[in-house]
Amino acid sequence: MGVGWLHSVSEEDSESALREVADAYQRLIDFLPEAVLLHVDGNVVHANSAAAELFGAKDEADLFGRSVLSFVAEDYLDLVRERITRTGDGRQVSEIVEEQLLRLDGTRFPAAVTSAPAYFQGQNACQVVIRDLSQSHQVRQELDHERKIHQRIIQTSVAALIRVNADGRICFANRLAKLTLGDGRQDILGFSILDDMWRFEDRDGNALTPDKTAFAKTLKKGLPVHGSVLAITPPWGQRRLVQVNGSALRREDGEIEEVVFAIEDITEYDNTARRLRLAASVFDATSEGIMVTDADSRVLSINDAFTRITGYELDEIRGKSPGFLTSGRHDKHFYADMWQCLQEEGCWSGEIWNRRKNGQVFPEWQTINAVKDDLGRITNYVAVFSDITQIKESQEEIEFLANHDPLTGLPNRNLLVDRVNQQIQLARREKAEFALIVLDLDHFKYINDSLGHSVGDELLDATAHRLKATVRDMDTVARLGGDEFVILLSTPTDLAVVQRIAPRLINAFDQPFKCSGRELHITPSCGIAFWPKDSEDARGLIQNADAAMYQAKRRGRNQYAFYTGEMTDEAMQRVQLENALRVALREGQLRQYYQPQVDAESGLLSGVEALARWEHPDFGIIPPSVFVPLAEETDLIILLGEWALRQACKQMKSWLEQGYKLQRVAVNVAGVQLEQMTFADSLLDILDESGLPPEYLEIEITEGWAMDNLESITPVLTRLRGLGIEVAIDDFGTGYSSLSRLKQLPVDTLKVDRSFVMNIPDDPSDMAVANAVIALAQIMGKKVTAEGVETAEQEDFLVKHRCDRLQGFRYGKALSVEELEALMHQQEEKPQT
Repeated sequence: MGVGWLHSVSEEDSESALREVADAYQRLIDFLPEAVLLHVDGNVVHANSAAAELFGAKDEADLFGRSVLSFVAEDYLDLVRERITRTGDGRQVSEIVEEQLLRLDGTRFPAAVTSAPAYFQGQNACQVVIRDLSQSHQVRQELDHERKIHQRIIQTSVAALIRVNADGRICFANRLAKLTLGDGRQDILGFSILDDMWRFEDRDGNALTPDKTAFAKTLKKGLPVHGSVLAITPPWGQRRLVQVNGSALRREDGEIEEVVFAIEDITEYDNTARRLRLAASVFDATSEGIMVTDADSRVLSINDAFTRITGYELDEIRGKSPGFLTSGRHDKHFYADMWQCLQEEGCWSGEIWNRRKNGQVFPEWQTINAVKDDLGRITNYVAVFSDITQIKESQEEIEFLANHDPLTGLPNRNLLVDRVNQQIQLARREKAEFALIVLDLDHFKYINDSLGHSVGDELLDATAHRLKATVRDMDTVARLGGDEFVILLSTPTDLAVVQRIAPRLINAFDQPFKCSGRELHITPSCGIAFWPKDSEDARGLIQNADAAMYQAKRRGRNQYAFYTGEMTDEAMQRVQLENALRVALREGQLRQYYQPQVDAESGLLSGVEALARWEHPDFGIIPPSVFVPLAEETDLIILLGEWALRQACKQMKSWLEQGYKLQRVAVNVAGVQLEQMTFADSLLDILDESGLPPEYLEIEITEGWAMDNLESITPVLTRLRGLGIEVAIDDFGTGYSSLSRLKQLPVDTLKVDRSFVMNIPDDPSDMAVANAVIALAQIMGKKVTAEGVETAEQEDFLVKHRCDRLQGFRYGKALSVEELEALMHQQEEKPQT
């Protein structure tokens, strides 16, 4: 109906109506909870009671005449001035803004303010409505504080927390989740927990597809999960074993909105549990007895081994002191020292005698450890012990073995030296002399190499018995090692006695020995030294008798020799030669020569055999027959063998680069080299170092040694052949190879020994052997190289019987590098027919 109705009434009635409207508007403003101010040109002309209460005025009139700017905080003055300008001229109503206002006492408070143009007594005015935000701000601050606390709790949670949406995509992850599901740096937000980039496994390591995990169970079916264990391996991190708890958050329509998962990394816990289970398993399974007590030495637990050793069950001794084990063999001082050691050092170890349940006293080796807590207080004692009854019973046997040879039962070097020293003391008192004989078996190595160590051991044992039966009961027969024996003739012993005993020792070997069904013939060489004439101490006496024994060998073996001063000079020369060989290897004094090998069919040079030569700056040329056996008797054979392989491979590589058409270089390898566990790897390193392809190298091993060590060398030779290295059996025919063992040996070539070639064509037996070896090799698919070829007749015979390779003086002696290159150059220039 509007205000037009006022025109239908009288002016007096109109004024009355307006006053009623004004009064109603005033009452409405007074009852409003918001503060209302009316100002003209910025000065308050009207206010309601809520405004007086808000600004802390006595009443509404207390606010009249005040500038509205006096209620505004300084940092908001410009904003309010601009708003007054916009609303004061009646142009527009301002939006609701949040400001900081001032009460009459100067305190600040937040408020929501809106302004609208108005009229007051015919003038443009501005009406301001103010709502106090102090309480809402406090609530908001409290909520914000709670939110920060919750965020801090979430971020510092001991569990990895993630929120995923209904599609499985991660929309929130705390710091621990980023570590558990990644590497801590990779942002995992936006990735789906059901993506196959996560590798899932069950606890036992079996692969799981994402749809079979606990995550899928909650996401797809809305089912909560509690304590589900699985392994997860993210693309950026390590495999972790985790325990998953999850719950779905649903919308009002029941559809899943989000899922919250708590993922606890139990990798270390699981590892610890495994270690504890392992420790428990070890505790129960160990062969040592274990007893655990509390700090007051009351039994808490024992293992099965404790019961097995002592006879006591846990129920019988739980809570008791270990005193029930006391044997009575130790006095109180023994136990006092034990406890003092435990208190001061925290552990004690030693031999102790205890008593079993059946009353039997037994020895044990026991270790007791004190277990302490973080404050250093003893909480437990752990005793671990082993029954050493058998060890005690074996001590006499151990002492026997320490002083006796385990094979023959004879005194060893330790006991021999002790008895010689006793003999020296006795001879000094009686002013007498005595003799010592060193006896060595001639060519014993051949028996070992051809028949095997087991037969060799039988022969050594039989020799020991025969020697003891030959000498007097008062004399001592000892074994120094290998095939070397010592006979200590008791005091007094003069030259006449020795001249009766020494021939008897030699003659004792006239009868063959029966070993493994074979009759073996062997001879001894003996060296004799007298005390005090030849030496006044045990070591010197044995050493000089040994020198005399070597003199007997040089004279032809199967005899005895007395020590003379000149023998010491020979021994010194041997030591000097050994030292010189060490220097030669270190300083490069050795040279390598090469003997040609020719192809039997074409007659052309096809390979070479590397042979070491030594020219000493002082001693002159030293033949291989001298320094190679010396190297084999010492550790120098390893160094010599490595040097030979390295030089040969390096030289062969150089010849190939120069265009010479050699097919192989053969290098002799000693048995002791092949016995080295690192031989194959060392050889491959040498090939890598030189750059020589493996197929150009051939290694040669002796027949006897190969047959005797078939089982141990087969894997090594198989590995080398697999890489292309050829293997040859040297001196074939001189050993005792059986066809069955030869068939097992992984070799490529058989080298017929020169002893079967040198008498061709005069000796039908040698011709038959050579022919048989060639035929055997052809049947077994192996090549044959004949050594020692010197004549045309030998060559014709071998070529006729289809021998593959020929080697000997007919084609050249061992040549230097320069001489061999000249020969190869000459062969290349010679026209082929």
